[in-house]
Amino acid sequence: MIERRDPLQEKPLKRLQMYLYLIPWLGVLPALWTIYHKEGDREQQATSRLAVTLAFVWLMGNGALLTGASQAPEVLQFRLLFGDALLSSGYAIACLFLMLRVWRQRSLHLPGFSPLSRRVFPKSSEKPIR
Repeated sequence: MIERRDPLQEKPLKRLQMYLYLIPWLGVLPALWTIYHKEGDREQQATSRLAVTLAFVWLMGNGALLTGASQAPEVLQFRLLFGDALLSSGYAIACLFLMLRVWRQRSLHLPGFSPLSRRVFPKSSEKPIR
């Protein structure tokens, strides 16, 4: 009988896949794929949930700030657009920080976001939170 080996079971390839999930703005697609198909181990699932939660918070904040800027007077438009730039920069820096944590093989816990990601995307064995 031929034993099939999953090439992603090797540690360097797992870390590479986790880097992929944490690429700002683009990594959310493979992370959603991993969550939807329930692939990967516990650490990869947690990283995927965190990456999607960060992207979703950025998207909602970005949409709110840009919508507000389009409806606001000129004086307030600059402040809202500046806030949007800070939010986008913060999202990218948070993703790079998490990539550094993956490289150092440390915990990927972000206060506020990690508990939120567990509530938004409960594990497959858990019941959804209502």
